[in-house]
Amino acid sequence: MPSWAVYPALDAEYPSGISSKWLQGELRGHLKFEGVIITDAIEAGGLSGFGTDPQRSVLALRAGVDIILAAAEDISQGEGIVSALVNAVNSGILSSSAFSVSTARISALRNAL
Repeated sequence: MPSWAVYPALDAEYPSGISSKWLQGELRGHLKFEGVIITDAIEAGGLSGFGTDPQRSVLALRAGVDIILAAAEDISQGEGIVSALVNAVNSGILSSSAFSVSTARISALRNAL
């Protein structure tokens, strides 16, 4: 049983945590949520069908996530994720403007703490 919520009526392809239909369409669009979106552990077993941790991280950011929770307690996990995200922005897989908006949301949250 997947540990991530899957709702085939809205998105039959991706679990909600990496689904742009959920994150951009429902959460940001329909519900008007303007805060920071953080994943559950990117290494969660329910995501095993969606590639490696770095590949899942790119999917999550493309879907609208702001912060990736990498909880494997292995520094190479974080390094791989950062490298994949940098490559995705540089290659255009991830929008640099969306990445900047996400960074601004994170900065605003940090400043409010």
